[in-house]
Amino acid sequence: MYAKPAEDPARLNRERTYEEILQACRLMMRHRQALAYPMLEKYVLSYVDVHTPNAALLSHIIAESLFRRLDSTLIEGKNIYVQKFDIPQITMFYKMAQAYPHIYVSHEIANQYLAQGMRHEEEVTLLDIGVGKGVQVQRLLTRLMLDQTCRIKRVHIIGMDPDRANVDDARAALMDLQQIVPFKIIYHPCEGCFEDLSLSELDALRRVGQGAFFVNAAYALHHTMHPPGDTSYRTTLVERLSDMRPRVFTLVEPSSDHDTESLSKRFHNCWQHFGTVYDLIDESGLSPAERFSIKETFVGREIRDMFGASDRFRCERHETYERWLFRLTRAGFSFVKGVDVEFSLPSYGESWVSDGLIRLGYNGLPLIAVFAVTADAP
Repeated sequence: MYAKPAEDPARLNRERTYEEILQACRLMMRHRQALAYPMLEKYVLSYVDVHTPNAALLSHIIAESLFRRLDSTLIEGKNIYVQKFDIPQITMFYKMAQAYPHIYVSHEIANQYLAQGMRHEEEVTLLDIGVGKGVQVQRLLTRLMLDQTCRIKRVHIIGMDPDRANVDDARAALMDLQQIVPFKIIYHPCEGCFEDLSLSELDALRRVGQGAFFVNAAYALHHTMHPPGDTSYRTTLVERLSDMRPRVFTLVEPSSDHDTESLSKRFHNCWQHFGTVYDLIDESGLSPAERFSIKETFVGREIRDMFGASDRFRCERHETYERWLFRLTRAGFSFVKGVDVEFSLPSYGESWVSDGLIRLGYNGLPLIAVFAVTADAP
């Protein structure tokens, strides 16, 4: 007789938590909040800190967000306390990249595709949708500077971002870089969102720079908001990008379906995706305090938006890489081929590589997809 293997208490507890919150979501979808409230309430912890297990922290953030979405007064009496740490915001940003190395690796992959398309041109224009502080584009231009075969003389950067401070900071960073690169950098600020531009404005934007035209959108397009149930909005945006005929368009996006209006499906996908991200963060060499702050503050902000905001106004709407793939193909894009991309993930990271599509993941689950496609006329 073989002894029956002992059950893993932690695994059983995760499974029970998942099933109960999933059932609460289903009840809420049927407008039976009174039955869902007690099921969720026990997961809203009065105190979370570095010792809170991943599943407990994730369920706490989701349950808290669901309460706030429906009625914030329901948890006012819980006196929720989150342990805080005196870690500056900019330091936390770099800690996040260290804990989740796939993010910077995805930037480097996109930059290699862009650089390969640019290096033999004398003048190029890059529309960077969601330029942020200009970190990725700085690394792209540095890569071109170090390439001995690069023929570029002038680079036009259209820095698009809804935050004016980001637009200005990107300009300052590129002007500093101008001191060391051998080509001329011309910066064109564009405060706003791609989805807000009319067709005439997009046409004018396409004619801002000179030379071969390129587009980069890293972690930007999943923020585009649309009415509940609208499945065509982002397809239209991708078609408009195709109409701009970019030599190379690099798209970097998380891969999970949080755009669904089904609360139970959104919960399932969030539990799978961010539960894996939490485990990935634990692989880093960061201290428990740093890992906790990243999970609760940085990642927690996205989760709270997914469950705590109205479906009409929430902005964290990740989609699967398959859906982006369908959208790009339908818009007339084709994969960029023949580029030997080199990148390095930690030993625990995973990747799936094909022409024009590289997926980065952990524990068998793709977390991020990097696309490199073209709509340039042959």
